[in-house]
Amino acid sequence: MRMADEFAQRGVDVTVLTSTRAVAQHNTYKLLPIIENWSWMDILACRKLLQESAPDVVDIHFTGWIYNDHPMITFLPTLIKRLLPQTHVCVHIESLGGIRRDLSTIGDIVIRRIVTQFIDREQINYEYGSLIRDADSVVFLSERDKYELSKTFTGLADKSKVLPPPPIMPVLPALDRSAVQEVRRELGAEDSEIVLAYYGYVYPGKGVETLLSAIRHLVEKNRQVALIVIGGSPEMRVLDQRCQKPNYIEELESSTSALAIKDRVRWIGYSPANSERPSKLLRACDICVLPFDSGVMLHNSSFAFAAMHGVPIITTTGPDTDAVFVHRDNVIVIRPSHSLDLSAAIIELFDDRALQEKISAGALKLAKQKFSWETTLKETMNVWRM
Repeated sequence: MRMADEFAQRGVDVTVLTSTRAVAQHNTYKLLPIIENWSWMDILACRKLLQESAPDVVDIHFTGWIYNDHPMITFLPTLIKRLLPQTHVCVHIESLGGIRRDLSTIGDIVIRRIVTQFIDREQINYEYGSLIRDADSVVFLSERDKYELSKTFTGLADKSKVLPPPPIMPVLPALDRSAVQEVRRELGAEDSEIVLAYYGYVYPGKGVETLLSAIRHLVEKNRQVALIVIGGSPEMRVLDQRCQKPNYIEELESSTSALAIKDRVRWIGYSPANSERPSKLLRACDICVLPFDSGVMLHNSSFAFAAMHGVPIITTTGPDTDAVFVHRDNVIVIRPSHSLDLSAAIIELFDDRALQEKISAGALKLAKQKFSWETTLKETMNVWRM
């Protein structure tokens, strides 16, 4: 929705086709919340809209779970190119993980097999169907994702581009000291406390367990600390079917009691995309901690949002971590799943004002270089002209 608004503000005629549950967040574009569940029946609504509007560009933002793991969406580029050969089809790969066969019904699998009988079956697989093959261009959010899919789809590198995600939510200007103190008082945080923030969806793989254990270590060292968890869970089917942990949030909250840190953790929960509250909270914290289990990557939009605030960030490094993340320059990185390392990094960064200022400045510089909306929109337009 944010990208639609940004393009619309720049004079692009934008229509967003989405599910019936969606609500417009801006009045700059046309919203069509008419898709029931992205099933085979919904392809008829797609076909009708395409024929009526004849768009210059169709941009499909894709990861499997947001389409209910239904294979229909993976054949939409083929339909578009047959109906409107001149229309440019772009696919944004939001993250790796296409349609999961084990979450498809038998009926969906049978219809999918029938569909493949009527099209060229070269470079088609279950996860992505003909989505990658028949798209005119593909946008990735990180080099890792591009590399992984390029091993499966030949020629992909020639029509793809890496564009890290800019922050979706509003970024407020810096708060003055009195405003910061007011926010901290609302959170029940003392001036002397280390106020840590976690921002983003809460689900397995984000390293929240490691962060909670680190809070325990800090308490054992007699450090006054508060953790603000800004964000909730994604759609329940992600926790239930994909992660098989439907009670994950409740389990995390229960673990704070077992660790004797319940009074140190504030669960803020989900905020709508146009909310200014997450930005306000980040402006009032000392350090943002993002301890991803697999290491930070460019596609982690939570990092982009935090970096835009110039807040010092502690995160993790992994085999796929992009070279732009430089330890002790624009970020502090530690090994994933090492809570003692994390607690030590928090203490060092909080106690070293000069290091805080260096990391803050480096994070903001990186954000402006890699995560700005102006750069993203300009480069996306260039991709559409490929």
